[in-house]
Formats: sequence, C-alpha cells, structure tokens
Amino acid sequence: MSDHIPFELQVDIIKRLPIKLLIQARSVSKAWKSVIDSPDFIADYTVHNHDQPQHLLISEEFGEIYLPNELAFRDKVELHLFNYCDSLAVIRQRILDDMIQVWRKGNGDSKSFIKLFTIKKPYRYMSSLPLGFRMTGELMMRKANNGEDSETLIDYDLFSHHINDLGIESKCSSLLVCSYKESLILLDQSDI
Repeated sequence: MSDHIPFELQVDIIKRLPIKLLIQARSVSKAWKSVIDSPDFIADYTVHNHDQPQHLLISEEFGEIYLPNELAFRDKVELHLFNYCDSLAVIRQRILDDMIQVWRKGNGDSKSFIKLFTIKKPYRYMSSLPLGFRMTGELMMRKANNGEDSETLIDYDLFSHHINDLGIESKCSSLLVCSYKESLILLDQSDI
C-alpha cells in the first residue's frame, strides 16, 4: 500500500483478505510477510474469519454406503476400498480363483456401484494384493516373490493388461501405498 496509510490500518485491511490473496500478499514486502507469518496475526486472522462464510473442505460426517449384493453377500471374498478417479472404488478379490473385480461408486447415489472391470490376476498362484490406484489409473499391487520372504511393487494397466515392475522391493509385507491431496502450505510454517 502507501507509506501514507498507517501500518496498523494496512494490517487491518490484510486481515480481511481471502486466503489466496493473503498468501500472495506475503510477497508484497518484508514487513507484510513478517506480519502475515507471525503467530499473533494467524490467531487474529483465524478468529476474524470465523464470522466469514466458510467453504467446507472436509467433513467428518459419515453415512451408509450400500454395496450391491454381488459384493455384500459373498463368502470368501476380500474387499479393498480405494480412491479411483475421485470416487470410491471397491476391489473384490476372489480367494479361490485368480479374478479381481473393480467397482466404482456412482456419482451422488449411495446405492449405485458400477462394475468397471473383471481382470485376471497378473500372477496366478502368487499373492498379488491390490494397494491402490495411480493418478493415471493403473492398479498398484504387491507381488509376492516365489520362495523368498520379499515382495515387489508392480502396477497393472487395466486397459492394456500391461504389468510394469516399479523396481521397488521390500521384506515382510511392508509395502504400503497412501493417497494424498495437494493443499496450501500452512501459514505458520517456514518456507521450504
């Protein structure tokens, strides 16, 4: 702003900015960055913005999801839940054969699931446990190495049926895949 506007008034104006503009305002001057990054400003900003309309990013409200009979009432079936294309996916792995089914929840309806694929496990007679999906849609699995106490991370293209060994091995079933969402860096953390 201007040197003619008192700094306290500038800070009061900054407190009213939405979060995206507030982050951009950190680069205006060293004084603004110092104020915006201070714990006192963050606390005041949080209190001030409780009066503003909030955009809900997450919710801890849970509801029931109804599985189709083919998923819900079968014996000797393992079900795995994942995020697939920003929707809930259920992988049904039949224990007694080498088939995997991928189901996706329909948009907006808690009762609609659509079977997307039925695929043969890439390694018959070997443990190949689903771990999750990549952003590009491949199914990530852990493949047990025969005769060894190790496993390998693979991805499986659901359309071309191509298997890609990712070159990551582990011992004692320690492979794990977690999904994440990008978010803004916390204001009270130092720049990385």
